[in-house]
Amino acid sequence: MLAGSFTACSGSGASTGSASTGTTAHPQILKVEHGRLVDVYGLRQTEVGAIIDLYQRDVVVGPEIQDERGPGDNRPDSEVLYDFVGTQTDTLQPRLFIPRTIGGEEFNEAVDALDSNLRRVTPQIAGQLANNQEYSLVPRNGAIRITFTRDLGVDTDFFVIRGPLGNVIGVRNTEAVQILQVAGDPTQPGNFVPIPVRIVAEGSTLLLDPVLLG
Repeated sequence: MLAGSFTACSGSGASTGSASTGTTAHPQILKVEHGRLVDVYGLRQTEVGAIIDLYQRDVVVGPEIQDERGPGDNRPDSEVLYDFVGTQTDTLQPRLFIPRTIGGEEFNEAVDALDSNLRRVTPQIAGQLANNQEYSLVPRNGAIRITFTRDLGVDTDFFVIRGPLGNVIGVRNTEAVQILQVAGDPTQPGNFVPIPVRIVAEGSTLLLDPVLLG
């Protein structure tokens, strides 16, 4: 269950929803999707040859993006498009290696395809389920991407406190966007418990990562 209350996220109640793109005082939720959160790596050309380099953190990918080169598989890079190569120690996110040159046509096409088939979360309010309607199921380790009708005007630092070296040492504004666990009758107040979540803000999107704060 999703709840939002900061000024850039207009809405009320513990619900997910959508809105038209008409003129509004604040950004409105356009769609809510879920998938797997990964950090994307590619090949970067240097004077001494190609090296594996980070391209982008916190990318939501669809269920069809699978590991094409498992342990012990010696297939060359030319025969592989998506290669999962371990996890990040701080967030436990999978590292997805695309063995193509960063910025090249093949690499860009592979990146564009990552979120082509994200699953949509149906707008619903807890305790007000229509006949024969089912809740959208999101895996506990899945990431949620919320797309708004326009730029939110905040970045990730709105939600975290950083130390002198730029590392995250705490969180703030935790009441702004929450994932809530139903802990009783959802039609009664006080029966929701916030789930710890890491929030990544960029432009008109929010990424919610309930796996681990980091």
